[in-house]
Amino acid sequence: MKFENIEKKDLIHLIKDDLTNIYLVYGLETLRLNAGNYCLHLNETIFKFIGIKADKEVFLKSI
Repeated sequence: MKFENIEKKDLIHLIKDDLTNIYLVYGLETLRLNAGNYCLHLNETIFKFIGIKADKEVFLKSI
């Protein structure tokens, strides 16, 4: 699957949105609120757009 119409600014916007969301989730967890369900997982979408095959299980094992 190729996404030829994706522009660089769109990818940057997705990355900024993902970072903002992660910042919010970590802030809520700091307040002892269970906010893990609020993750957007945009990184998987970004990887697809730029052509990186991301196997979730392999990625999580490398952390």
